Amino acid sequence: MRFLAAFLLLLLAACAPRVGVPPEPVPPTRPTTGLEFAPAQFSDLPGWGSDYFAGVLPAFQKSCLKLKNKPGWTASCKAAQSLPSDPVSIRNFLEGQFRPWRVQAGGGNPDGLFTGYYEAEFPVTRHQMSAHQVPLLGPPADLVTADLVLFDSALKGRRIDGRVEKSKMIPYFSRAEIEAGALHGRAPVLAWADAVDAHILSIQGSGRLQMDDGSVMRAGFAGSNGHVFKGIGAILKEKGKIGPGEDSTMPAIERWLRANQAEGRRLMAENPRYIFFRKVEGEGPVGSLGVPLTPERSLAIDNTLLPLGAPIWLATRLAGGQAYQRLMLAQDTGSAIKGAVRGDIFFGTGKPAFEKAGRQKEPGRYWLLLPVGMTPEQAL
Repeated sequence: MRFLAAFLLLLLAACAPRVGVPPEPVPPTRPTTGLEFAPAQFSDLPGWGSDYFAGVLPAFQKSCLKLKNKPGWTASCKAAQSLPSDPVSIRNFLEGQFRPWRVQAGGGNPDGLFTGYYEAEFPVTRHQMSAHQVPLLGPPADLVTADLVLFDSALKGRRIDGRVEKSKMIPYFSRAEIEAGALHGRAPVLAWADAVDAHILSIQGSGRLQMDDGSVMRAGFAGSNGHVFKGIGAILKEKGKIGPGEDSTMPAIERWLRANQAEGRRLMAENPRYIFFRKVEGEGPVGSLGVPLTPERSLAIDNTLLPLGAPIWLATRLAGGQAYQRLMLAQDTGSAIKGAVRGDIFFGTGKPAFEKAGRQKEPGRYWLLLPVGMTPEQAL
């Protein structure tokens, strides 16, 4: 600790703030001045009577693994343990135990943006079998994370990654340096994957790896190099590879990368952020709350503004225009999920989920559900 304090001043000049990706947790803080909550009724929630509530109870029970010992949540979580799983009982439980609060940005604006993500699933090998493969690496031993709590209020509580050389912290290797071999022999190799699959995995933060021996390994986020994320879609647009009127969804971007592998490798390396992975045992994928995610019931939110684990009523639409109104659980976070009305829908695992998640980018609103008598400020 004394050594860390000695070089904290150097961190401010040498390192960029860490930006997390799902399922990396972000330390919660109290609401900022740009956030407002308005009391509401269940009759105010668009589509409340049309949700069948399938999957809601198991998802809420998972949230309760983390919420049950927090002030104000104990009674609701206890009641949920013995609750019948039929839709009428679940709806009556929610209406009796909770009160909705409309979430608004500053000035009373309730409108925001809702995207999607998924758990990648693709084949990998134990050893490198082609030049198109890259290693999926675990965290190297010399990766250091520090929490800045002094000196600069703008960086207070931010996490900084780097490595120590000659008693000072310096930025960690970039993606380009790592893929050029900077960590050869210095970081564990979980598996070898196609470069495009590996890049998508680093964006999504978790995946199911189909090993060449027939086994399946679930990989989860274990750390990053601390560099700022730059999306491959933005890079392709900057280089003129995707025009303003062209399809810029993730499925379209994937097709371009596979059709232009050599150039795609060079452009993917322009995203300096690199994600390290770990082997995840048991059910998954696991979100920032620390519980397994439920397809189309788990939502990634900005947990500096909203409480992780809480139920949220979401009113948006799917990419094709179909209304999407359902109860979600705030069980994850993401580096791009920032702001008062912003969410990322977890669509599940594999290619069908990828097709949904990759096209999801729609406006919408949501309402925070809290136990009766609890205010949003108390929830945080």
